[in-house]
Amino acid sequence: MRRLGSKNVGTVERRRVIADAALRVFLSKGIVLSTIDDILEAAQVSKGSLYHHFESKEGLAAAINIDALQKLHESLLSSLDGEESAERGVKGFVHGYVEWFRTHRDLGKFIFLVQGSEELSAFAKDFSALHHKFLERCFAWVHAQQRRGALRDIPRDIYVPIIIGPSRDYIRTNLRDGKKVTKEAGAWLADAAWEMTKGAVKQAPAAPLRKRREPLH
Repeated sequence: MRRLGSKNVGTVERRRVIADAALRVFLSKGIVLSTIDDILEAAQVSKGSLYHHFESKEGLAAAINIDALQKLHESLLSSLDGEESAERGVKGFVHGYVEWFRTHRDLGKFIFLVQGSEELSAFAKDFSALHHKFLERCFAWVHAQQRRGALRDIPRDIYVPIIIGPSRDYIRTNLRDGKKVTKEAGAWLADAAWEMTKGAVKQAPAAPLRKRREPLH
């Protein structure tokens, strides 16, 4: 079985140092051109220490991506968990998506860097399983809202492009071009997503979005 990273709680800090250094190297040189020696120099650790935590350069990159996706998913799911208002849920989800990338620029850049990366094709099933689990939890909430008539009965494969597509394009472009990702854009994109998905059942005006706590890591 491929080992993405060490689970030993006594070495979590060393693992984090290596992963943070590797992230900087990958963003600077790309995954293909980055070498183990580049990462060792940036992290100031021995080769033995690195290989204690990660089996390869590709395994290290995959572990960074999985950690980033888990943090993103946890943040987004917190906007849906226990939320009865369809409007607050949809808007909170989209606004939270933009806000996460606004406050985690480097991890966000890396997520986009990894997408479609042939170098990490061996880990495609790991990424897909994580994505599938996330979507199942999201659509459990969506389907409950659809049964109430609070959200439109749009095919599942269309929902993701409607809810996330415009925000993803905005974020990817701005991160690539070195521009800011703004809260204002998040609000506009959230409003647009709601207008596209709201159902026929009229709801009471939504209260302001709940202030969500960042997950502890």
